[in-house]
Formats: sequence, C-alpha cells, structure tokens
Amino acid sequence: MKTIQKITLGLLTVGAFTASGFAAQEIELNVDTGSATHSGLINATLAKKTGAGILALSNATNAISVLEIQEGQVDIAATGNFGGTASFTTNPGNKLNMVGAGVNVPALTMAVAGTLDCNGNATNLAGVPAGAALLSVSGGDILTVAVDASASTTPMNINSDATVAVGAAVGSVASPKLPASAIGVSGILEITAAAAGCVPGNTTVASAGVVAVDAGLAVPGHTSASDVFGTLLFQTGSILRLGNGSSWARNITVGTGL
Repeated sequence: MKTIQKITLGLLTVGAFTASGFAAQEIELNVDTGSATHSGLINATLAKKTGAGILALSNATNAISVLEIQEGQVDIAATGNFGGTASFTTNPGNKLNMVGAGVNVPALTMAVAGTLDCNGNATNLAGVPAGAALLSVSGGDILTVAVDASASTTPMNINSDATVAVGAAVGSVASPKLPASAIGVSGILEITAAAAGCVPGNTTVASAGVVAVDAGLAVPGHTSASDVFGTLLFQTGSILRLGNGSSWARNITVGTGL
C-alpha cells in the first residue's frame, strides 16, 4: 500500500523548523509563503515541494529518488541534501537554488521550464538533463557540465549573470559534453574540456554574450558527415573569445537574423 504524507510548513522562517525522520513512498512538503527549513531525514521515492514559499533541505543523509518542485523554490546547500536523488523536476517559474558551493546536481527532468540558480556558488551538473522543457541557468558563478549530456534534448538558456563551462573529465566520463539541443547564451559559455567533448546543438549568442575557448583547444574539428554540430550564431555585440593557440573549426554564422 502506498504511503503518502503531507507536511505543511506554513509561515515558519528558515531554521525555525526541525522535523524528526519521515519515511514514505511519497511526501509533500508545503510552504505556502515565506520560508522554512526541513532538517529531518526524508526517505521517499517522491518528494514534492508545493506552495509559493521557499523550502531549504538541510539533512545530508536524505534518501529521495525524485525531488519535484511543483511550486516555489528549494534551497540546496550540499550534495547530500539531495540524498542520492536520481532526478528533480521543475515547473514554470520555479527554482532550484544553490546556497552552498561545490554541489553536484543530479539528473534534471525538465517536464516544464524552470531555473537552476548558482546563487554565487560554483556548482556541478553531474546528471544528464532529460525532457524537452527549457533549463535556465543563472546566479553569478560557474555551472560546470561534468557529464556526457550529448544525448539530451533539453534546451538551455545561459542568462546574463551566469557562466556555463564544459568541465574536465569526471569519473568514467572522458569527454563532458553540452546538450545537443538549442542553447541561448546571454552570459558566458566556456569550453574547457578536451576538443571532442563539446558538441552543443544550435547555439545563439545574444548581444553581450560570450563564447570563450580555453588556450590550446581545437574546438572541435569537423571530421565526418555524421559528426553533427548545430549552427553557432553570433548576434550583434556578442563575442567569440579564443585563448592563445585555440581554434574553432565549425559552422559559425555572424549576423542579427536567425
């Protein structure tokens, strides 16, 4: 029999609420307004965040299979707050907010568009994005793509206050990649991985947006007809920054039209 629990945290302020452990197949954490902290253990196949308020998860030993942000915002300070979660889902206008540095964000399931806010903290995207809804990245620090996400069709928008970097190899992933789908760059897209690791889809660099290639990288050379790469479109006022000794041998369009 399915066990479902609902906890309404209401008007409590951050840090004011300490819960004992909860074990359920599904759990709903509701913050209608204001903010609240859940510091107790959550053991659930599905944890839903509802209400327009802010929920902070602070337990480093949570066991959550899927974290679903149906409304409002969830604050994450450490990787353990996810509890090894397989994925999270966001809905329109809702936000996953980093309040600590070095968090490894698990796989994203973008059922509907949402935002990942680094909030001034270096963050790692450690899981392959899924779903066709837009993932917006914001927050004034670097989101490092540390996985081979080339099979993902999740479009990404890099906001003007954000930097997304294709990072160094992590674990079994030799060549991290960006999603092979539409990417909008109003901030900075930085290529730091091995040349073969960057295979983004159609990329539009808006005015004041930057694509930066680290020194010494040939990013990436066209080798065959099956070596798929989308168009890289630089709009007026955008920048392609090549480090010393680097090169770009792909389809680049310069202009204002799409």
